[in-house]
Amino acid sequence: MGLLAEGFRPAARHELGDLDQSLWELDDKRQPRDPWQLTNELTLRGLETGDEFVFSTSGKGGIGAIGELCKVYGNIYRQKPGLAPVIELRNDHYNHKVYGKTYFPVLKLVDWVPEPDAGEPAAMAPTGTPPAQSAAAAPTRAPEPEKPKRTRF
Repeated sequence: MGLLAEGFRPAARHELGDLDQSLWELDDKRQPRDPWQLTNELTLRGLETGDEFVFSTSGKGGIGAIGELCKVYGNIYRQKPGLAPVIELRNDHYNHKVYGKTYFPVLKLVDWVPEPDAGEPAAMAPTGTPPAQSAAAAPTRAPEPEKPKRTRF
């Protein structure tokens, strides 16, 4: 595992070992599931507390959410020197033909705040709307929340 920003490239699959598929666990379709899964991690800092969190995902929806966030961030971060992005964690869903209502995360860049010192909470609240007080994206096949839940980092 390494930082993409530092040029890290994951090893090729054949270099990781565990190549005997007869030893792999089976997935829900009774197919061997590779024990090595590409995982993306995004470190976030709580806007109000400075607490650090890690958004970790190996699912298509989560990796897509990080990818979309990176596209938006990559287009404008040079225009925001000394500022850190405020990310709101949301969820959306689609109807899967086998699993029914399936949730996936959405990471939305909603504002910019002065870059905090390491370990310190942001010096001021974002210029947009105040952050929601509760939670995160719903897990796959979870009941639909009554109200959309959002958390800002």
